[in-house]
Amino acid sequence: MTKKLLLLPALLFMQQIAQAQITNVLVDNSASDGECTIIINGSDPSQVLAATNPDVIYRSSDGGLTWTEANVSPFSTVSLIGDVALATDNAGRYYFQSLDASYLFRQLRSSDNGVTWNTETAFGDAGWVEDKNWLTCDRVPGSPYNGRIYCAWTRRSNGPSDPGYIFLNHSADAGQTWVPRDTLDIVQVSPAVPPIGTGLAVGPAGEISVTWGGGSPNRIYHKRSTDGGSTWPASPVIVDVNVQPANDYYDYIQHPISFSAQFTSLACDASGGPNNGNLYCVWDDVRNGPNNADIFLARSTDGGQTWATQRINDDTTTRNQVVPTVAVDPGSGWVFVSYLDARLNTDSFDDTLHYYLAWSTDGGQTFHNIQVSQQASTIQNIHSDYMGMDALGGKVCLLWVGGVQWQKTWSSCIPQTVLLPLAVAQQEAQPALVLYPAVPNPATDFTAFDFQVSEETAVTLTISDLQGKTLIKPVNGTRYLPGRHQVKLFHSEVDLPAGIYIATVTTLYGQQSRKFIVSK
Repeated sequence: MTKKLLLLPALLFMQQIAQAQITNVLVDNSASDGECTIIINGSDPSQVLAATNPDVIYRSSDGGLTWTEANVSPFSTVSLIGDVALATDNAGRYYFQSLDASYLFRQLRSSDNGVTWNTETAFGDAGWVEDKNWLTCDRVPGSPYNGRIYCAWTRRSNGPSDPGYIFLNHSADAGQTWVPRDTLDIVQVSPAVPPIGTGLAVGPAGEISVTWGGGSPNRIYHKRSTDGGSTWPASPVIVDVNVQPANDYYDYIQHPISFSAQFTSLACDASGGPNNGNLYCVWDDVRNGPNNADIFLARSTDGGQTWATQRINDDTTTRNQVVPTVAVDPGSGWVFVSYLDARLNTDSFDDTLHYYLAWSTDGGQTFHNIQVSQQASTIQNIHSDYMGMDALGGKVCLLWVGGVQWQKTWSSCIPQTVLLPLAVAQQEAQPALVLYPAVPNPATDFTAFDFQVSEETAVTLTISDLQGKTLIKPVNGTRYLPGRHQVKLFHSEVDLPAGIYIATVTTLYGQQSRKFIVSK
């Protein structure tokens, strides 16, 4: 314990050094809208391309230090309105997608680092509301489908009798043509929630994985194709069953943030390292209480057959964290999660946001968090449905929006060498056991207990009254791997009446307790 305490000043010092080396670059001083995406060139990592709504492109030829702005619409036959997405292949070609005014998707290709665009294709059906596309390209060396482009999207219903759909199609000729779409999910929309918010990731053998949310109750789903998107399993795997709210795909937050879409972001480790093939899916939800959105990551080590969910943000507040994105560096296997965070608010409203980065060097078992943005954002509405991040060649590049009087676009490209010393210091200073405050507190229906262990250990969670009498043991000697975990206690299931209680977590390495209140 003495060693841990002595390491804390060193940890703070290392964090200050790391933050000092993180540069924020103002990309656009007057971004009209959010929905950010950024991609590092697969053949030349010094070339970075970014985009925001409705059709704005930002080009960098020096690894994200400086940027040039342009628009894609002049190269299209129609005006583009938003839901931008970018991808790149190993030949250095870029692919750009956006909706047009008729709610059809338009894709264009660039072979000169985004200076000019051509090879325009369109897909979707007129008269329907096609929405929230996402795009990726198989860049895995040795994959039988290397260079194949995948696009997934949602079709919203036109009325209560129309279902919602998740579609996916692919191109095997660098975006010149597209195969007929596959239907991955159908949900009768009224009164259910339409499936929406696809994440896409390519595995080490060219497997293509897709995640999305929706349905009633709201859940996160996953499907995987092992033949380049030609065939798909009939039924999806459920990634997480506890997404809240249960009957919508927005976190409605009674603060200036307003709401946050529960879109998924997906990444796969194709590094060939010890965690090769791991899948990581992130989203935000309010399972820990109203106005307390958190970032959740579900990890699969068996190709998406089973998943385990953990909270990523490391704050002990009941503030909101929203709009996560996940990426994996295909060289190092490091896992990155970026998100908007209100933890530094000092008033009763989450009206001051910063952009944060969490990263893992051990295959998603443990994460380190650091503030990336140097200027707080105080815009009193939702900033964006999604932010941008990509990782390649030992660096991670982020793109986000925010501002004070109006919205601006910012970027930061961070070498892993800047983060590594901080990760080592955090790991050495990490207590063997941390029990976080119970949430929500007071609570009427359930109480969630988050704890973190630094080593694999047996864990017991005991609920007792104020006199120390043991009432129940929701967890009794269960073994947990290193990382952050959550146990949710539903009061009615254990007949826990209104009152004040003590929750105690005991491991081989120590014991910690927290008070919590049950109200009716």
